[in-house]
Amino acid sequence: MRLLTAFLALSFFCSCSAVQEKELKSEKKEIQKEEATIKAILKPLAAKGIEVKEVKELKDSPVEGLRTFEVTLIDKKNSRVIKKYLWLSKDNRYLVLDLFELKQEGKNVVLSQVKPKESVIPLKQDLSWLKKIEEELNKENIPHILGNGKNKIYVVWDVYCPFCFNHFKKVAGEKLKELDLQIHLIPLPVHGEKSIKGFVYFTQMARKEGMKEAMTDMFSKGEGNFLKFDNVFSKEVNEKYSKIPKKEREELEKFYKKLQKELLSYNIHATPTIIYIPPTEKDKGYVFVGFKPFEEVLKMK
Repeated sequence: MRLLTAFLALSFFCSCSAVQEKELKSEKKEIQKEEATIKAILKPLAAKGIEVKEVKELKDSPVEGLRTFEVTLIDKKNSRVIKKYLWLSKDNRYLVLDLFELKQEGKNVVLSQVKPKESVIPLKQDLSWLKKIEEELNKENIPHILGNGKNKIYVVWDVYCPFCFNHFKKVAGEKLKELDLQIHLIPLPVHGEKSIKGFVYFTQMARKEGMKEAMTDMFSKGEGNFLKFDNVFSKEVNEKYSKIPKKEREELEKFYKKLQKELLSYNIHATPTIIYIPPTEKDKGYVFVGFKPFEEVLKMK
């Protein structure tokens, strides 16, 4: 009887193991099929230089009722890794490309995208072209440096960039000394003729007053309000632009148009863009599109 019981128990265990193994294989096959489907859906991103590197399902979905897949994308054009979530309904009938969490803050409803903690990871890239750009700025006597600290950071900016306007006071003030910074401001006229005229006019200001003083003077015209600054400074530029000597004005216009084309050819197309070459590197570094706290930038190796 004991032998029979033991045999039955062993038989049951083996049959359960076989069933479980079969189920696991089936489940794995199903997941692989779903991952392949997601890859196929995202395949058109290849036209933009974005490659789907990996798709994996998370064991613990952050959203109840939906299966969560983490997608890793390689953005070759912008030298970065992008991680994002996609969701599948449990019956596999619905795919959700983006999901937002709703939070009530007082009388306001705040939307925040559900995404991995590190959703964008920059990749090192060749930045040897920066030397050429800086040589051109120096040759044309374009003031563009704030501070003289040991930590060099490049910021691509525009006189009419709202983010540059909002961050200038903090960056050019306490952070400049606190982080021992030397900020090299690379002009990129993103708003066409308006920006070019703005840069030409600002260059005259900076040559007379100095870079920091000119930026402080220029941005103070908004009294903390970007729309007001945009209106006041644009009006001032238009009224006084013709007073800049014609030859000087035309040379600067030509230079800024050329610089714009050069930066676009290096895939620098937005302001602000933060560029950083770690001290251990000669020409390789990181490009961050949009503002990123300088403390975090300086941690990059």
